[in-house]
Amino acid sequence: MSNNTNERSEMQADVPLIATPQSAYRAFILALPRVREWGKLIAITGSAQVAVQAIGFITGILVIRLLPTQEYALYTIANTMLGTMALLADGGVSSGVMSQGGKVWSDKKKLGAVLVTGFALRRKFAVGSAFVAIPVLLYLLRHHGASWGVSAMLAFSLMPVFVATLSGKLLEIAPKLNQDISKLQKLQVGTNLIRLASSGFLLMVFPLAAVAIAATGVAQIWWNRRLAARTEEYADFQVAEDRNVRDEMLVIVRRVLPSSIYFSFSLQLSFWLLSFFGSGESIAQLGALSRVAVAVGVLTTISSYLVIPRFARLPASPSVLKAFYIKVQLVLFVVCGFGCLVGCFLAGPILAILPVEYASLTLAFQLKLGVAAFGVLIGTLVGLNASRGYIMSPKIQIPLNLAIVAVTAAVFQPTTLIGVLYVDLTRAAIAPVVQNAIFFTHLKQAK
Repeated sequence: MSNNTNERSEMQADVPLIATPQSAYRAFILALPRVREWGKLIAITGSAQVAVQAIGFITGILVIRLLPTQEYALYTIANTMLGTMALLADGGVSSGVMSQGGKVWSDKKKLGAVLVTGFALRRKFAVGSAFVAIPVLLYLLRHHGASWGVSAMLAFSLMPVFVATLSGKLLEIAPKLNQDISKLQKLQVGTNLIRLASSGFLLMVFPLAAVAIAATGVAQIWWNRRLAARTEEYADFQVAEDRNVRDEMLVIVRRVLPSSIYFSFSLQLSFWLLSFFGSGESIAQLGALSRVAVAVGVLTTISSYLVIPRFARLPASPSVLKAFYIKVQLVLFVVCGFGCLVGCFLAGPILAILPVEYASLTLAFQLKLGVAAFGVLIGTLVGLNASRGYIMSPKIQIPLNLAIVAVTAAVFQPTTLIGVLYVDLTRAAIAPVVQNAIFFTHLKQAK
């Protein structure tokens, strides 16, 4: 007994009560394995994602250059509507799958039950989303000069991409939770190469918006087939739906769905304002600027593949969650801020890549870059909160966001490209504050 007491005393004596250079050095040495692990993961994810974004960037510029301005405006309308449909169809299902999957990620059958349940819910939301969004898409296309034939062709080409996109988002979750990053990145590179090749070949022959959408569908379907094979290594799809998991997901869905409906339009506010009050040219300009600012997607993917799944797997310790949440924000703030400064300084040379009709959009590009940088931070914080089930009540969130939109719209003139981007930037700067309030409020309640 005395020996154990002496051992504990010696151990306690080795731990300094006051931080010293020696203790700091020891803490640094102990932290090195974790730093190396994160460095390796970020290097793998970052390098592959640079390739993915570079290929995506080339594809985007190719589409801009091969499509006439009017066709590119129609392509932007259809592509934006695809994002709106996907958000409506998600309705919080992917957040529910990530949240429930994070609890059973190491159990193949239980994770399979989570995914099977998620797919069943997703199918129901997909039907409702298409029923609402397709008529709006047809109206906007007609509003901007598309014939009924062209509008129908665009809507038809959009549906396979829509279905494939929804499936892909859920299929990614199991490999992400198991941190099978390198295989996912290789698949992403292959998918983007297929999209580049199909877009380049088809658009040189048929420079039409519907063809550009169809080329995206070809790549997305290839991605889904390969991804399904990877997912089957971690999840058993032969199991039945789990009623308890379904009930847990529906709790999240009921809280997220009203916000998803609102944000499916709110997040694309600039597009909607220009679609109803602006010209086809301004829509094409907005779409072109979005393509140029795509480089920030590297950070979004790193967060989606590495940060959010690891946060979902953390133990329910307020101190651990708080430390992780704050560190992520600090890193993103520094990296995004530096990226914005470099991008603004090089605005002229970057815009020179686009066709000559977009060369004078320096201020608009700088504003869009700021919006995109804040978008990375917002997307990460929303993902972190959702992965733990930390979601603000729609009764509070929607009126709050409507108030922010009303104030910003009153200050700026949201009928021109510059005015719309000022509205977007102001809203984007406020959103991280709201997400932090959501996180710390739930964290306080959990204590």
